[in-house]
Amino acid sequence: MTVVSQESKTLTLRAQALNMNFEETFYKLSTLGWPWHPNSSEFLKGNDMRKRSRAARLSRFSAPQRYALQIISTILWPFGALHESLWVSRLHDTNVREGKLVVSGYSWASAFKAAIKYNIPPREYYIYQLCAADRAQDRNAYIYHHERLGLMLSLNRYVYTKDDDPIQDKLAFSKFCDRNSVPHPITLWHCASASTPDLLSETDLWVKPQYGSQGRENIPIKFVHHKQYLFGEKTLNPDELIRELSDLSRVNPVILQPLLKNHKMFSNLTNGGIVVVRLVSGKEKNGDVTPIAATIQFPTGAEMTAHSGIIATVNLQSGQMTNFRSPQPIYSPVTQHPDTGQIFPDMPIPDWNLLLELTTKLHKALKGYVFIGWDIAITPDGPVFLEGNSSWNAQQHQESAPKPAPLGRTALLGIAQSYWI
Repeated sequence: MTVVSQESKTLTLRAQALNMNFEETFYKLSTLGWPWHPNSSEFLKGNDMRKRSRAARLSRFSAPQRYALQIISTILWPFGALHESLWVSRLHDTNVREGKLVVSGYSWASAFKAAIKYNIPPREYYIYQLCAADRAQDRNAYIYHHERLGLMLSLNRYVYTKDDDPIQDKLAFSKFCDRNSVPHPITLWHCASASTPDLLSETDLWVKPQYGSQGRENIPIKFVHHKQYLFGEKTLNPDELIRELSDLSRVNPVILQPLLKNHKMFSNLTNGGIVVVRLVSGKEKNGDVTPIAATIQFPTGAEMTAHSGIIATVNLQSGQMTNFRSPQPIYSPVTQHPDTGQIFPDMPIPDWNLLLELTTKLHKALKGYVFIGWDIAITPDGPVFLEGNSSWNAQQHQESAPKPAPLGRTALLGIAQSYWI
């Protein structure tokens, strides 16, 4: 029998990790698009927005790095666009067979042509149905995933330090909400706490990274009985729980909060996870705040908050929920929750006007950030603000088939222009 040394195993794992990192980096570079935006006579204001976004994305690099990225992305974009066009084409064929979303006139060749000629990612070309003649004029009105970061970089001014930035630090966010009298989850413990809380609430808890993550690394803690909590597969008392969290915080600081409860309207519409509204607001140069777009997200499976679950569009004026859909693996309309079987109702979200009022209040007080995606839980006691995101997902607000919903046709573009003029 061949004996494999620990050193050989370690070297093999490192080689596999390097290979995975190389493949991931190669793939990302192949999806950046042309380093410039091709000139287009369609929707000139949107064309200017896309040009600025692409220029800003490269501006954060040094000149040698910028030139290297320009060369690499120019070489790789045709290959990346072809690969994604063929992948989407296979999904389209599956949708046709299963009677799901059918995009008339779509072909991998038309998607590839749009990628090369207009810098449009094939996946978004399909989702936004840009092969349709009546939608082609809106090509430059969408915010595409490879330009979203550049748009934010061209506008945001980072005036906070790391430890007092309400958008990057959840403890700072809690203090920011307190100063502005806006409801937010109570923090029971964080890594700088001197000792174990005297009394942990006898309720389910929630562990979150203090910095970033957008809800992707949240961990639920189940209350079992008096001073006993289920953390993963371990049953712990408060002291043991805090020791576990302290160990976690050595790698990435975490905070401990009570797990929120859904409003009664949503209690049967999820698997137990938290229903969250994502509301994007924009702040003009004169300080006025305007809601841009909103969705509501329903967790599925083991999710605590939705990142791949069910999404619905929310009407900004009425708070009405419409167009329920699953974004995985690509846009697909749904009528009921896949876990609970409950039918999704076309109803307004409770306390919608209050939610808009509190969002405006928070964004007016926030410095430096032009566009923010606010995550807001709808609880029995009203809206509770979880966090603000400077890098929010534009696609979930724009995939509102059967009607086009490009963000460039909303107040977003006018707000951006108020800073560029």
